[in-house]
Amino acid sequence: MAKNRTCFVCDNKVGGSHEYKCATTYKFKITRYIIKLARILNTANDRLSGDQLHDLYITKQYSLPDLKKEYGIDYKSIIFLLDHFCIPTRNIRDSKLTERAQHKYVSTCLERYGVSNASSLPLVKEKKRSTFMRKYGVDNVRKSEWFKAHHSTVMHERYGQGSLSNRYCGLQDWWANVDTMYKKERIGKLHAGYHKWFDALTPEELIEYGRVRTHELVKYSISSLEYMIADTLDALCIPYTHQFWISNRSYDFKIKDTKVIIEVNGDYWHCNPNRYKADDIVKYPDREMLVKDRWLEDTKKIALAKSKWYNVVTIWEYDIRNSDDIITLVLEKIGECIK
Repeated sequence: MAKNRTCFVCDNKVGGSHEYKCATTYKFKITRYIIKLARILNTANDRLSGDQLHDLYITKQYSLPDLKKEYGIDYKSIIFLLDHFCIPTRNIRDSKLTERAQHKYVSTCLERYGVSNASSLPLVKEKKRSTFMRKYGVDNVRKSEWFKAHHSTVMHERYGQGSLSNRYCGLQDWWANVDTMYKKERIGKLHAGYHKWFDALTPEELIEYGRVRTHELVKYSISSLEYMIADTLDALCIPYTHQFWISNRSYDFKIKDTKVIIEVNGDYWHCNPNRYKADDIVKYPDREMLVKDRWLEDTKKIALAKSKWYNVVTIWEYDIRNSDDIITLVLEKIGECIK
């Protein structure tokens, strides 16, 4: 309970159990239950109502920590209010199964570890494997005869069938209908988690990550980074040509009626100098090459454009991913180029 609130009896700033004593002093003929209810509602600054609490807890699936953050009251007070307004409470198991909790779990894992499930981390996998071997004699508890029998029994008792459909519990439909601002907030946190994980990669892990990502992305002729820059230029109403050619070299963007070219460089494909050393070896789908040779290719490409009197703006993936405002980033890069 807050230590600095206004007593509903004497209108003074108070803390602790003051209201009970104050009600007795002023001979208020009300029960302790009503006093407790008034204290809690007063602490929440009258922002709380039964309908609003029902909407947050039932419809929007807020957890107790979410409600504590929303109203600034403790868990016992929240449970008291749920009971007072006849709102059915969830147990721990039911809370974990809500769409909001599952989405929050995925977001937290990505933010902290760079993966959607903490169980996919090598350290966690090994710890689970050793525990299963010690307790059940198998490296995965699902392989044990005990689990197979227990799982079948529980599923039939609870659902009347051996398995359930809808693997993702409606998360895709939920995400398609959530508020745009909420999406932006969650995506921002996901990006932050990705960068935290990416920055911690060793050179060897970075190379391996690049190899895997290459196989995932090689089928696309236009990178997601280019789409982001294209969207930004569109938002700024800056006309451009996408994939502008000089001789036999293609450049990502040329701003129309200017001599400005924009190159969008992926950290892996173009070996960001902040992540690679000149003598590192980078593996591409069709070849391996020294990083300094990759840099030399890009230098020659820029030199070709400059020989035709073009100014070249280079925007790195790392800068895009870590920018809170891509529009400002693009404008600043163009501004630096034409000074």
